[in-house]
Amino acid sequence: MKKILAIALSAVAFVAISAVVLAQVPGLFIASPTGLEQINVLVPSTGTVVTNPQIQTVTINQIRNSEGYILVAAGTTVNTTIPNTASLAIATGAITTWNITLPLAPADGQIVKVTCPGGSTTTVAVSATSPQTIVGAGYTSCSSTSPTDAAWHYSAGGNVYYRTE
Repeated sequence: MKKILAIALSAVAFVAISAVVLAQVPGLFIASPTGLEQINVLVPSTGTVVTNPQIQTVTINQIRNSEGYILVAAGTTVNTTIPNTASLAIATGAITTWNITLPLAPADGQIVKVTCPGGSTTTVAVSATSPQTIVGAGYTSCSSTSPTDAAWHYSAGGNVYYRTE
């Protein structure tokens, strides 16, 4: 009987100590990031096979405060398909007719923004590729003297870009 009691007490003590030790493991989140925290990113040496990887260190600030963008040059009729890697299209010069196609395979919640601080755009036509649709007023022109931004948020549930700005 004393042997069973000793084993039971040992098991209880082990569980209690294990619980205390596990409670000391820090959470996998940062409550108040400063932007200077660093993350190591594994960059494969070839497309999908990691044969000789490089490890790059980036700060949270680089990830949080940067976005992919494309610069669109001046022209008479300019056709721009915004890639999935860009969330901002910036016209750098005057454009007579700017035909913009929103990303073809966007991520759910992706934000796409268009602006023209570099020159006036007489006609702007924004479209999406079927089966995607756009909900919200169109973006029809832009002036470099008071550049107008337009932004769309994508919802994968309905294949819809919603104009939010």
